[in-house]
Amino acid sequence: MAADGTDIHDLERQWRDALFAKDESRLRQLIHPQFKLVGIRSTGTVAVSLEDWLVALQKMDLISLEVRVMDSVRVEQTMVATVDAQWKLRFM
Repeated sequence: MAADGTDIHDLERQWRDALFAKDESRLRQLIHPQFKLVGIRSTGTVAVSLEDWLVALQKMDLISLEVRVMDSVRVEQTMVATVDAQWKLRFM
């Protein structure tokens, strides 16, 4: 649990809400600057930096998102979560 009482599930919900709203400033508050999105596809894996992901987000129409927190750890003021996420999106 974070110092303000927020747990990892609350943070994931805030992230999800900001993602659907395409709220870049809120996403920057929630996501570490060294964030990497790692995706697994039939053609292999792909890793995207925060900046590249935020640019791509503006070109996406997010249809649905299911997030399941698999594990999490807190180190001082930082929480790191391993999540299983499945999303449906359309590129505009």
